[in-house]
Amino acid sequence: MSTFNIIGDQTELATRISALAGNATKVQNEIHLLAVSTLDHIRQHGDFTLALRLFNALPNGQRVKGLAVWYRHFSNKALSFNYDKKAGWGCKIAKGWSADDFNIEGAIKTSYGDLTNERNPTTMSIEQVLRMLKRTANKTGNNADGSPLVDPKARDLCAKLYVAGTGMIGLAEALGV
Repeated sequence: MSTFNIIGDQTELATRISALAGNATKVQNEIHLLAVSTLDHIRQHGDFTLALRLFNALPNGQRVKGLAVWYRHFSNKALSFNYDKKAGWGCKIAKGWSADDFNIEGAIKTSYGDLTNERNPTTMSIEQVLRMLKRTANKTGNNADGSPLVDPKARDLCAKLYVAGTGMIGLAEALGV
């Protein structure tokens, strides 16, 4: 286990928090500059490799998926960045894209952190569980390597759980529970 030194001194904590605030603002500004610059590079050359480097350079604490939404938004959906646990970040560029799809002025005015709201945690409802089971039971597509998105046994289990769940809800409603 690595050594972890908890800061116990209040003055040092306050000083380091202030320093972090300044550094965090600089980092956010740098990410925005790099994102806009790579977006413009893609617009000019169709080359998204530098944007992929930016995605892979960002730490987990950043809203990296928000950055993917930002690129998609300011490229008029011409860019699609996706994360794969094994391969890391990847990108697809739409066939027939053009430089006119890219809104660089809008991208300059809007950072990726400001484009979408970070969602608050919510409690999952029974209805959401049932929708997830139904969606999973019907997901028959394949991954890029040809393997199924959802194992057929898992799809079958989800279908059975969905039927059982809807039946139990119907029974509970009939009983007034």
